Amino acid sequence: MESLVARLTSLVDELGAPARIEQPVPTRVDILMTLPGAEETERLRHVSGDTYRVSLAHEDEIDGELTAWLRQSSAASR
Repeated sequence: MESLVARLTSLVDELGAPARIEQPVPTRVDILMTLPGAEETERLRHVSGDTYRVSLAHEDEIDGELTAWLRQSSAASR
């Protein structure tokens, strides 16, 4: 999980996304982000208001889809 958290933190910092990485549990890491107008999917889960959660269990889940959501979150915060 440490390498997953490190890669995720690096991506969040690189994109300037106002995302929060929650304390990892043994099987996953959750990241919360603000995505106004987003629609919930199987992977992007609505938390409340404009806040959504993505749960990651493996580094290969840091993909283009997640990166796009983080970019949207960054743009929405400006």
